[in-house]
Amino acid sequence: MHPSNRSYAHNFLGNRLTAMTCYASRVHSPTVISVSTSNLCHGRHGGSPIVRGWRLAAAARLLDADIAGYCEVDRFAPSPRLWSEVHMLAGATPEAAVVFGAAQQLNFGRESGSALIVRGTIDPPRVIELPDPDGAARRIALIATVIVAGHRLCVCATHLRPLFAVSTAQLRALRDELADVALPTIVMGDFNLGRRALRDVLEPAGFTVANGPPTFPRHTPTVRIDHLAVRGMEIRSSSTVDVGVGDHLAVTATVVVP
Repeated sequence: MHPSNRSYAHNFLGNRLTAMTCYASRVHSPTVISVSTSNLCHGRHGGSPIVRGWRLAAAARLLDADIAGYCEVDRFAPSPRLWSEVHMLAGATPEAAVVFGAAQQLNFGRESGSALIVRGTIDPPRVIELPDPDGAARRIALIATVIVAGHRLCVCATHLRPLFAVSTAQLRALRDELADVALPTIVMGDFNLGRRALRDVLEPAGFTVANGPPTFPRHTPTVRIDHLAVRGMEIRSSSTVDVGVGDHLAVTATVVVP
């Protein structure tokens, strides 16, 4: 072979190998995303009954999560596009998709419940009603398939009752609802349960529950009742954040998606 042809062949093969290596790296490299969950108590602050919508927007900007789950937020049911707490949160998150699940009916056409706000896309969600023996307070789980950073995930936001026997039964029902989900899954919210109770229910189903400091009450936290758990992913780090609103600290996590 002529020397110039050998050089050309060498360069061609070298370039092909480099391109294939880069492609393989892109395909197989894990993706790191940020996830957060917070009980925003309808934007109330310092025990005041007044809702301060601007504080909700500030909380969303502070958390700056790729996937955020919120509970105790509302929307105006007759026209969800009008001003609401969900609208304020979504507006503070660039390029966000939002879904809402109503748990309770409030006055003047408002609904209170949970919301998912995602930097990506969200398929139409499912809202499942969780069991409650006395029906004193309807609780739901908002479950949706999302695409974030090119990954298809199942995400669930919920808010369980503050009664151990009931919240444990609701958590078991949620675990069973997610049993057949093949996608990597995130479950988050205000569970009104300690981490040990969550681990007892979720870990046998393949979940890892994030560790971290107490989350409630916000100013002098003594118990951790707000949680984030994943299946098919890795929690690299987790912490709490005071978002300046509500009576809970937010839980944040850095999650690795394979």
